[in-house]
Amino acid sequence: MERQSSDRVVKRYEIKYTERLVPGKNPVWFTSQGCRLEGNIYTPSHFDSSQRYPALITCNPAGAVKEHSAAFYSEKLKEHGYLLLAFDNRSWGESEGFPRYTEDPFMKVEDNKNATTFMSCLDNVDTNRMGILGICSGAGYAAYTACFDIRLRAVATVAGIFDFAGWITSSSEIGFEEMLLRSANARKTYYQTSRAEYVDGWFGETPFAKNSAGWTKRNQLWNELSQYYREGGDRGWYKPTAGDHRSAQCVDNRYMMNVNPMLKYLNDRRMLAIREALNFTGPNSDEAIRHVNPGKGEVFVVPGASHTDLYHVEAHVNKAVAKLTDFFGSTLGK
Repeated sequence: MERQSSDRVVKRYEIKYTERLVPGKNPVWFTSQGCRLEGNIYTPSHFDSSQRYPALITCNPAGAVKEHSAAFYSEKLKEHGYLLLAFDNRSWGESEGFPRYTEDPFMKVEDNKNATTFMSCLDNVDTNRMGILGICSGAGYAAYTACFDIRLRAVATVAGIFDFAGWITSSSEIGFEEMLLRSANARKTYYQTSRAEYVDGWFGETPFAKNSAGWTKRNQLWNELSQYYREGGDRGWYKPTAGDHRSAQCVDNRYMMNVNPMLKYLNDRRMLAIREALNFTGPNSDEAIRHVNPGKGEVFVVPGASHTDLYHVEAHVNKAVAKLTDFFGSTLGK
């Protein structure tokens, strides 16, 4: 368990933000509801500080940090003329926030909105050409954000999850009410003692495994995710700031969001859902696009790809990036 000190801690921060962006990766910070969030703005190699560019906010998968798949997509998309922000949400990575490792969809939506505000204040961002890109659970958070933030002119998702309660109740290894009780008990402990309790990063979603020997109990989706996050894959486990667990008191929060009924509020704005060919999470994208207003939604299937392939396997990611480039080119302009 982790305990938050009652004493105020005064931190000295390295200055990481300058109004003058340079080509490549620019470390930045901004605030969200009183917490300092750390991020990176990616700019094209031909970046011209006298020009304005279309901008994309990226949203991490659940449990991921800015150095994971959001960075991989940002590195590729920046060369197509976009400015992209990849950042650590509150309580994750290098960002502030307590309890640590809180997977709260609505908190992350608020972080997305503050990230949008931050980017809109930069001289090099064309505020009439801003969009959002989310991966896995971040897809749901991105789409929900766009529904209620008119500044975001288009939304694209990769390997998305949108109906979180439906997802967990159809696939959980632990009874739904048992999961809610675990969260409630952790809240009580925190309220009484200021001590935060933590569970496995995928609590309830797949059988617990202490090490790689236990991964064989898991289906292909969770085996691949284990390989990516816990062994590294090509770009996975980012040891300096990534956490292998989750705040126990946020277990219920994760399953309170169902984005699908909200997608009608995109109105005339367009949504692209890129999915894997294998039916792990792919049907979630199909269902989400059925809720988008007629003629405003599109599903794109990456042949031969699995869910986790779309995080880091270059051949599959390149196909996704090509589609994203066409989509944002037509919705935000080049």
